[in-house]
Amino acid sequence: MLDSMPRPQSWLRPLTKLLSVGSALAFGVAGLSANAIAAERLVFTYGAANRDIQISDLETLVETGEIPRDAATLRFIVDTANITAEDMQTALTQELSVSLRFIDDVTYSLPGEYVLFQMGQVFHNRGRVAEIQSLRAAFINSVSSDGKITLLEFLQNYPNRDLYIDGARLLRDARTVIAFAEDLGQRLEVPLTVAKEILEGVVCECEAPSTATAEE
Repeated sequence: MLDSMPRPQSWLRPLTKLLSVGSALAFGVAGLSANAIAAERLVFTYGAANRDIQISDLETLVETGEIPRDAATLRFIVDTANITAEDMQTALTQELSVSLRFIDDVTYSLPGEYVLFQMGQVFHNRGRVAEIQSLRAAFINSVSSDGKITLLEFLQNYPNRDLYIDGARLLRDARTVIAFAEDLGQRLEVPLTVAKEILEGVVCECEAPSTATAEE
């Protein structure tokens, strides 16, 4: 069965690069059911500043191709990053085919757990606990039904109501993310490019007030 999947050596090498940047989940256990706690909100942080995005707003965007009228933060970030609702929709729905057995084998291996640990430095819950278990649960739950995973499914299956994303740390290692995208192939190029533009938009907005104060 694993013959049809990417070999662990080639798959883990670029993934580990991305994960040393950090990308993880927190507070949860593997094998959570569909009725378990799921993420409801993304919290982008950059230093003391933060902005929230409701998962339900992302779901509406995917279904309709439009940003909900009352999703002010999502609209602000899209406008600031100079991307379209269609770009965001594509990033959220881009599919990656991967078997449940492959995900299970990788995430329970020593190198895989190290990858999950590194991911937890960027993606975490408020308490920063159980990063490895939570990330593993999100991956497993996302692929268990159809052997495919999308960014939206991954966010939906994060086993905590709030998913915090450390934008400052992620951007510090942006080159690693780009290298990961190149190694993995064009399949993930659009989602990662959109994510990078979104984060840069948030950072520019957050840094603007401090810059203005310094000039005064």
